[in-house]
Amino acid sequence: VEPLIEEDTNDKGTTVHTGKFDSPTVL
Repeated sequence: VEPLIEEDTNDKGTTVHTGKFDSPTVL
């Protein structure tokens, strides 16, 4: 599975770049 990298749009609720949706973490 390719790691899903979400762009840092908000201060909170950012997806962790691990290939799975983890808890909201700020990059």
